[in-house]
Amino acid sequence: MTKFKKLALAAAIGALSMAANASSLVFNFSGAVNSISIPDAYADLYDIWYESADFDDFYGTVILDNYENYLTGTHTINIAASNSPLKLSLVSGLLTGIEGTRDRSTGTFTPDNSQLGTTGSLTLVDGKVTNFNWSAVGIDSPALASFNDRTLGSFPVKISSISVNVGSVGPNVALADGSVWSQSTRGTAAVVMSSPVPEPSTYAMLAAGLAAVGLVARRRRSGSAA
Repeated sequence: MTKFKKLALAAAIGALSMAANASSLVFNFSGAVNSISIPDAYADLYDIWYESADFDDFYGTVILDNYENYLTGTHTINIAASNSPLKLSLVSGLLTGIEGTRDRSTGTFTPDNSQLGTTGSLTLVDGKVTNFNWSAVGIDSPALASFNDRTLGSFPVKISSISVNVGSVGPNVALADGSVWSQSTRGTAAVVMSSPVPEPSTYAMLAAGLAAVGLVARRRRSGSAA
């Protein structure tokens, strides 16, 4: 685990220790982007995405309070719900912070309940995390709009979706403050980039279609005059 990730985890656990209810689950996860979809016309963006070894990396933390309520049975807790008990942080090597509250002095992101993802859930079976998934869909969605506007600007492609899936979770470990820490073995993410404006080929097809319509209209006018 890198020094930066250790700082992020320490910040999350520090925030947890200040919570009124110490019976909480801290789920730490990380992984890499294993699928990137980019329009063929802009395939050279692959080189930019992989310019740095850290660009395809992601990591985050989920905190679930009142953990004692989830020790038996199967529980699926959804994000992006008004009453969701989950606090999240999610950091991408390329996009930087997506979820969480940023501490600018340390560069870390502490889990919060803003939940900018459009869908996702944490699944526990008898107190053990068995899956976590998170996704953001839409160029203008809260989780993606800032990066698309700030970094990509007028660039002809935008990130239209990101999905994160984490499974194969390691054992739970009791922490000194009475909470429980669980770490994933690694997860995967998929990124889709799309063009919010028509591709050059689409413009060509549109122009050809308009020309055909104009030709038909001229022929009709000529026939009427005869």
